Amino acid sequence: MMFRWAELLGCSDLVQALRLSAAPLKDQLPGWVLFSFPDAAWVYSATAAYLSIWRGARSAEAVFWVLLAGSLGIGGELGQMAGLVPGTFDPVDLASMLFALVFVVFVSGRIR
Repeated sequence: MMFRWAELLGCSDLVQALRLSAAPLKDQLPGWVLFSFPDAAWVYSATAAYLSIWRGARSAEAVFWVLLAGSLGIGGELGQMAGLVPGTFDPVDLASMLFALVFVVFVSGRIR
């Protein structure tokens, strides 16, 4: 899906060049970095962005937006487990997204 988006945006050549330049690293990285880290990084970065936007807010709307990325990522993984979402359930993906969400929300101290 991402490659279709890159093509629609006219940057598929750039994406292909980046993939080719990173290919030698593939054998040197553990599997969780290649397959689970991107999901966790997405949850972390989106949640951090919403935390930044809603900084200091103490409302139901703020909680909704702050937890949205984690809910979508974790919900998607659970949906895969239930067969409702296309893809393959991976407990490492689930654990990494949970860790990212907990880390950015609670360890950062922005929401308590």
